[in-house]
Amino acid sequence: MTETRPEITAVFEESYSRYRSCGLNERKALDVYDRKGASYILHSVPREQVKALVRELRPRAEYIFITDRRSKYYEGFGDSWNDFIRAMVE
Repeated sequence: MTETRPEITAVFEESYSRYRSCGLNERKALDVYDRKGASYILHSVPREQVKALVRELRPRAEYIFITDRRSKYYEGFGDSWNDFIRAMVE
């Protein structure tokens, strides 16, 4: 019998401040997900933190979306979009 699981799992979908406020135990709990099929979606990320956050999350997640937008973050890309794209291709 083959294991059935979602193709993509949203491991974390919250604000940057919420992600940073997670305790060590909470962050360790997120590490149980395989990189393949894992996604992290963070909004309200300070523009100067985008590159470092991409570097931190790439080993953990196959899919990443980061935006500096504080509202309507699924309706546009925000001012940090080019920073995010550059960080993803580095």
